[in-house]
Amino acid sequence: MQKFIEKFETGTKERARLEYEWKILQGTGNSARIEAAVEEIETAREKGYFPLMGERGGRYLVSAGEFIVGGAANCSYLLYQAGVTKVDALKYDLPFERFLNPFKKSEAELSLVPRPQETVEPTEENLLRLLIEKGVCPKRILRPKKIVTAEGEAQPVKDILHPTNGYLVYQEQLLHLLHRVGGYSYAEADLLRRELSKNRPVSFEKFSEGALAFGYREKDVRALEKYIYEEVGFLYPKAHLLALALG
Repeated sequence: MQKFIEKFETGTKERARLEYEWKILQGTGNSARIEAAVEEIETAREKGYFPLMGERGGRYLVSAGEFIVGGAANCSYLLYQAGVTKVDALKYDLPFERFLNPFKKSEAELSLVPRPQETVEPTEENLLRLLIEKGVCPKRILRPKKIVTAEGEAQPVKDILHPTNGYLVYQEQLLHLLHRVGGYSYAEADLLRRELSKNRPVSFEKFSEGALAFGYREKDVRALEKYIYEEVGFLYPKAHLLALALG
């Protein structure tokens, strides 16, 4: 994978992101696993098929052109540079920790999903339309919701929720909220997201302190916390949606 990293000069944001991802992959014991997966996908594309396991353990072949990599793997800029996914995680501001959290010694998985019959330009409007078509998100997100604002120019909540009309729709938006408002690292934010999605009690003290420091009123902070609790179970991974849009 080093060849993809060395495409960029030291000190560039691209090189920094790639080196960061590779460090996490190595630290979690997933570097060899990802290298093997990338090699398998490259070979499959050359031969035109993927070898997959059948229901009874027998191997069978499926067309490589019929499948794309889905899920949180699209949060990896390294996989984009390797040509495994069309989703530019750096361009779309997708935190790598949503794919692989350095605090969790889990295995990195590349899931294959059917290639969509049609692709669309990945604008926010088209992505929301895809969500509605999939029956994942209620149509209310097409109507603007009042966004919590703060005093002064720094309004991270408004900036993060503005693309989705003020609604919390994507898992990545929640990570950005916890990171930019509460000062959590993205790894910490992802762990907190996981706890929230399991309806486990968590402390929002750090988030509250950060929001108040930005100038948000206490009643708005409490309302935002309540809203996060209510919506976290319905959030959708934007990385996967982008993969479907781009095909």
